[in-house]
Amino acid sequence: MHVLQGYNKAVDWWSFGVLVYEMAAGFPPFLADQPIEIYEKIVAGKVKKLFTFYVSIPIRTRLSIM
Repeated sequence: MHVLQGYNKAVDWWSFGVLVYEMAAGFPPFLADQPIEIYEKIVAGKVKKLFTFYVSIPIRTRLSIM
């Protein structure tokens, strides 16, 4: 990991992906009780797979509510 360096558009796309994931799933991809646990999951790339949960409301409906 590079500290105190600028970032490129990849970070913006990663953040956008996290937002889309949360809108579709209804919860964030990196979920934990403590902030340090969330950080550790992000660094390790441990994400709850999108296809392992039941979507009760179609994604199109969720996005149209906004």
